[in-house]
Amino acid sequence: MKIAVYIALMLVLSFSACDEKSTVVVPESSADTEIALRAVSEVISTFDISEDFTSTSDFFLRKEESFLPEDAKITLIDGDFTDGNGIEAVIDFGARGIEPCGLLCKDNKYRAGKIHLSLNKPYDELDAKLTIRFDEDDAFYSGNGKEMAAMTGSIQIQRISNDELKLDCGNLNVVFNEKETVVMAARLSIICLEKQGKNLLNDKLSFSGVMTIETNNTQLTFKIVEPLIKHYELNCAQFIKNGLVDVVSNSSASKILIDFDPHKDSPCDNTVSITANGRTFIYSY
Repeated sequence: MKIAVYIALMLVLSFSACDEKSTVVVPESSADTEIALRAVSEVISTFDISEDFTSTSDFFLRKEESFLPEDAKITLIDGDFTDGNGIEAVIDFGARGIEPCGLLCKDNKYRAGKIHLSLNKPYDELDAKLTIRFDEDDAFYSGNGKEMAAMTGSIQIQRISNDELKLDCGNLNVVFNEKETVVMAARLSIICLEKQGKNLLNDKLSFSGVMTIETNNTQLTFKIVEPLIKHYELNCAQFIKNGLVDVVSNSSASKILIDFDPHKDSPCDNTVSITANGRTFIYSY
């Protein structure tokens, strides 16, 4: 009888241990990291569509290999560099509308509203400066067709060399579903690792640098400790395939690490691991 009771007790303890090990507790400190991560993803994807459009040798002329959908409207406001004030164009993705919201682009991102683009000199020349602007009266939206991020503010891109660009932004507002607001400042080095054609299609880029992101609750500093890598095949263009980011919060002593390749297989997906307070969990941004 005592042996039976002992065996039963051991089984109960064994099952309890298994349950405890398999339970993943999501750290509270990761909530702001998640919303900040989504904002970073949307901002980089917005750089992508602007870079893809601008990088053709015939500036602001759509090409078949572009990620832009056919229904996006291009308005050329100033197409003459010789007048001394650069050139300017607007990409209009149309109204946000009902779900799925916006236009589906060839990189599988949905976009709505307008992107205003201005360039001071031909984009392949050193020190060329591209301004990407999002106005409040015709805000730009980016997302998955259901959850859309509205952006207002501007991003500046500067040509450093044939293979390197510098991205700067400050006070860029990103609002998710009209309630969660993020304010971003960033200074990134973008290096072309592989160039396949005029546009971004099939290219490979790396992103390094620091981003500061203010959420509704705290301020986070994202420091890229291993470059974020993007491959611009059609089925992968929206995803960051590799990279590590250290996250520091001004309201918490938690050590947070984001790994964009948690399974070490460089997948085309939006899966990351977030490690905080010694616990790791998988998150899809």
